[in-house]
Amino acid sequence: MHAKPEEILVLMTKARHDLTAAQVMLDQELPDIVCFHAQQAVEKCLKALLLTHNLPYPFRHDLGELLALLPEVPLPFRDLENDLKKLTPFATIERYENLLEPDAETAVAAVSLAELVYRTVRHIADGSPEAT
Repeated sequence: MHAKPEEILVLMTKARHDLTAAQVMLDQELPDIVCFHAQQAVEKCLKALLLTHNLPYPFRHDLGELLALLPEVPLPFRDLENDLKKLTPFATIERYENLLEPDAETAVAAVSLAELVYRTVRHIADGSPEAT
């Protein structure tokens, strides 16, 4: 597989949109929606990162699974792996079945984590242009 730069850019653009949505929802005091979009942003970033390594990505939401597929987990993610994995339920069926209700503190932490992942992957992806 040879990743096309435009595929990476599309994923990073969509990740930026999810991150923006999460940031806006913080002001609206909708922590469950914030956490959903933060998870989605991280998921798209990790999939873009897999493409930078010319690796296909599965159509799954499990952030731990996506990290495990990387040949080398980037430095900031090694220490944050457990935190990243905690975002997974916000995009899966558990979100509905268990009626996850994160608090404001969890939402703020989720956005901060998604921002870090976005910046890191954007840098690794060779400084792809800022998505709007």
